[in-house]
Amino acid sequence: MEKDKFLQIFNNFVLYKLIFKHIKSIHNVITQNVDSARYSWSEVIEKPTVMARYSYLRELKLYYSEHPIFSFGVDTTHTFNAAIKSGNIEMLKYLVELAKPIASSPLHIRFSRILKYAAMYGSLEMVEYICTEFAKKRLNYRSAFSKSPLSGDIEIVEYLKKKLEIFDLSFLNSFLYNAAKKGRIDMIEWMIENRPKGRSNSCMYYAAIEGGHLHVVQYLLDIKEPFIFDPDYGSFLEYSIYFNQLEIAKLFHQHNIIESEDTLIDYAALNGNIECLKWLNENTTFEASVQAMNNAATNNHLEVLKWLRQHRTEGCSDDIIQIISRKGYIEVIQWLYENQSNVLQSRQSIDVAISYGHLELAKWFFEKRNEQPSLFAIDSATLNGNESSEIRNFQMIKWLHDNHPNLTHIDVFDKKSISASFRNGCKKLIRWFHNNNIQGVFNDESIDISINVLEYPLVRWIYENRSDCQCSFVGFKSAIKTGHMGMIEYLLEKHSEFGHQISMEDSLEHYFKKEDIEMIEFLLDKLDYPLVELKKFEKIINSTDYSNISKTLLNELIKEEINSIVGNSDRSDIPNEQIKKR
Repeated sequence: MEKDKFLQIFNNFVLYKLIFKHIKSIHNVITQNVDSARYSWSEVIEKPTVMARYSYLRELKLYYSEHPIFSFGVDTTHTFNAAIKSGNIEMLKYLVELAKPIASSPLHIRFSRILKYAAMYGSLEMVEYICTEFAKKRLNYRSAFSKSPLSGDIEIVEYLKKKLEIFDLSFLNSFLYNAAKKGRIDMIEWMIENRPKGRSNSCMYYAAIEGGHLHVVQYLLDIKEPFIFDPDYGSFLEYSIYFNQLEIAKLFHQHNIIESEDTLIDYAALNGNIECLKWLNENTTFEASVQAMNNAATNNHLEVLKWLRQHRTEGCSDDIIQIISRKGYIEVIQWLYENQSNVLQSRQSIDVAISYGHLELAKWFFEKRNEQPSLFAIDSATLNGNESSEIRNFQMIKWLHDNHPNLTHIDVFDKKSISASFRNGCKKLIRWFHNNNIQGVFNDESIDISINVLEYPLVRWIYENRSDCQCSFVGFKSAIKTGHMGMIEYLLEKHSEFGHQISMEDSLEHYFKKEDIEMIEFLLDKLDYPLVELKKFEKIINSTDYSNISKTLLNELIKEEINSIVGNSDRSDIPNEQIKKR
C-alpha cells in the first residue's frame, strides 16, 4: 500500500478501530482459515512449518543450522508441504538439498509423500524438480497421479501419467474421487474418456461433499451417478454436516436423502456452525448428546457453547475440563466452571496443562483454582517436548523450577526425562542443563540417543561444547542404520577407526534388502572393507532371493569396488592387509 493512503486510513479513528476490531475475521477470510493461528516472532522462528509456509527462507536456514531436517516424533513432510503450498520454489529447492543425504529406505522422510503433495498443491515445475532430484528415492508415481486432480492442473496430470509403467483400473476410483473433491467436472469427464476399459463404482458424492462443491453434487444427481454408501463415512446427510456443508445438506434434504443414525447436532457443534445448528434444530428431529458441548469446547467454540446451553439440555461430560486442558483454551475452561456445575475439579487438569506446555492455563489453575501440580509434572513437560512445544515446555520447566518449592530439587530430572530431552531435540532445555551444570545429563548415551533420532545439528553441538560425550561404536552403527549420510561422514571425521571396524552385515545388509542403491553406493565409497569380505558378501547376495535387477546392480557395484582396489578382481593372492579400499 502507498504510504499516504496507509496514513490516511490509519489516521482515521473510526476506520482504525473498525479494522482492528475485525482484524481476525479479515485474516480468516484472506487465508480461508488455513493455518490461521497467531504466533509471536519467537514462536515463528522455532516453527519450520510456519517459516516455510510464509517464505521466511533466511530464518529457516538459521533454524536448520541448529536442527535436523528430520526430528524424532515429527513428520518432516509437513515442512515440505508448507513450502509447496506457499508456491516458493526456492524454499522447496533448499529443503530438497537438505533431505537428499538421507536414505529413503528407513522412511525417516517420506519422499513419495512429498511428491504426492506437490502433485496436489504445487506447480508443474515443483513436480518435475522433485521427480528429478529424488530420482533415486524410489518414488511412488501411482499415488501422486491419483492425487493430481487436486492440483487443478491438467499438465501435472498428464506429466505423471507418462511416469506410470501401467495404467489400469486401480487408478480410476481414486482419480475420480479427487477430481470430484477438487470440483473439476472436466477432469471427471477426462478420466472417463481416457480410462482403461471397464467401469467400477466410485465414491464421488462423498468427495464432492468433502470439497464443498454443490455443483458437482448436483451434476452427479443429474447424471444419476449410483449411490455408493460407505458405512465408515455414514450417510450423505451425515457427511455433509460433518464437513460443515450446510447447502449440500439442504440439497440432499430436498431430494429426501435424509437417512441418519447419528446425532447430527454433535457434528454441527464440532464445526462451530451456529447457522447449521439452528437449521437442524428447526427443520429436523435429530437428537444431540453431551458430545455436542464437548465438541464445541474441545474446538474453542465459546459462542456455540453459549447457544447449546440456551437451546439444548444435554450438557457436557464431567471430565471435560481435563480434556480441554490439553488444548489450553482458558476462556472456555473459565466459562465452563462458571456455567456448568457438573464439571469436576481435578489436580490432573493442572498436570495436563503443564504436560502440554500451556503456561498461562497452569498459572490460572495454580492461582485461581488453588490446584497443585504433582512432582511428576516437570517430567511430563520434558517428555512431551517436540517441534511445536519446545519453547512452551522450556518456559514451563523454568516456571516450575523457579516457583514451585517441591520441584527445585535436581532429582526431579530423572533418567527418562533427560533421555527424552535428547530424543525430542529440546535444544533450549539441553543448553539450560549445560549452562546450569546439571549433573548426570551429558554422557556417551546422550550423544548416541541424538544420533539414533537423526539430531545431526545437536550431535555437532555436543561435540563442540561437551568433551565428556563421545559417540560409541554402537552409536555409529545406529547412524548407519538411520541413514543420514551427512552425520555418517561427520562421525567418520571424528572417529576414523569406525570405518575399519564395521562389518558389511552391520552396514550394508539392511540396504541390500531394501534395494537402496543410493545408500549402498555411499557406504561402499566411505567405509573400508577388506577384499575378502567384499567377495564373501558377493556370494551371499547371489544366494538370496533379491530381484534379478537388484542382484545385477549390486553385483556390478561390488565388482567395480573390487577393481578399484586391485585393478583385477581375480588377484586373490594379495594379502588382505594390503587390499584395504582406497
